[in-house]
Amino acid sequence: MMTLPPEVSLHKAKQDEAQVYEFTHATLGDLGRIRLKMDEHGNLNLMSEVAGHPEDPMTKVRKDMFLPLAETFTNQLHAESLKGIEIKPESPPASVETKLLSCERCKQSAALLIFVNAKEPSEFENIARILFPKYQAKNVPTWLIGPSQAESGEEMAPIMKVWPDKQSLGFSTPTAFNTELDQILDNHCAE
Repeated sequence: MMTLPPEVSLHKAKQDEAQVYEFTHATLGDLGRIRLKMDEHGNLNLMSEVAGHPEDPMTKVRKDMFLPLAETFTNQLHAESLKGIEIKPESPPASVETKLLSCERCKQSAALLIFVNAKEPSEFENIARILFPKYQAKNVPTWLIGPSQAESGEEMAPIMKVWPDKQSLGFSTPTAFNTELDQILDNHCAE
C-alpha cells in the first residue's frame, strides 16, 4: 500500500456497508476519510471527505494535507484488489462536559469551558473539529480542558483555546487559568 508521512496514520473500518479509510495526523487529528461502497449494479463508488466544519479555519489546513494523500490513495486503489481488507473497529466518541460562564453584570454568556477526556494534541484537535459548530454558535472565548495531572508537585491540565482565536495545546495550573478567566469575566462588558 502507499507510504504515508511519519506523522500520518491510516485506519480501516467498516461503516454502513462501506469500507472506510481514515487518515489521522499526529497533531491535527482526523484529516479526512475515503469511503468505498458497491452499488446495486456492482460499481464501486468512492467518496473523499475532509474532516471539519466548512467555516472552521483548520478545515483548510486539514484539506491541504489530506487531498494529496487521498489522490495517491485512490490512484493506488485502481491498481490493487480490494479483497481481504482488514476491518478495524472505530474508536468510541469522547464524552464531554461543558460549563458556560456568564458575566455577573450583563448576565450574557462570557466564556465556555469544555471538559474532555483527552491528553494528546490529536485528540484535542478531533474534539475541537467535532464541536466547532457548538462553540462557533456560542461565540464566546472557548477552551478544551483535559484531566489534570501532577507535574513536579504542581497540578497541571492540558488546555487548548479554540475560539475565537485557536491556539496550540498547552498546560496550565488551575490558579493561572482561573486568573485568565477572571480577567475575561471582569472585562466582558466593561466600558
